[in-house]
Amino acid sequence: IQSSASGVLDVYCLKLFQFCPYIEFVALIHDEVIFSVPDHLIEKLKLDSDEVVQSLNKDLEWSVPIRFGTKIAKTFGGLK
Repeated sequence: IQSSASGVLDVYCLKLFQFCPYIEFVALIHDEVIFSVPDHLIEKLKLDSDEVVQSLNKDLEWSVPIRFGTKIAKTFGGLK
């Protein structure tokens, strides 16, 4: 299951980078990805990420949809 989750996360990141050229990769920690996003594009990222997740679910055609959450913070500590 962990390798499946890792594979799904990889595909999500690839799709997100294609869809959101304004994000910058910061770190991948276990099952979480950290991006740097300009403040004025945060709300756009939330919407774009939702579209990417919908696209991913359509591609996978699994009976249970994949869900992703979003947290916003100025520092790593703020993401807890």
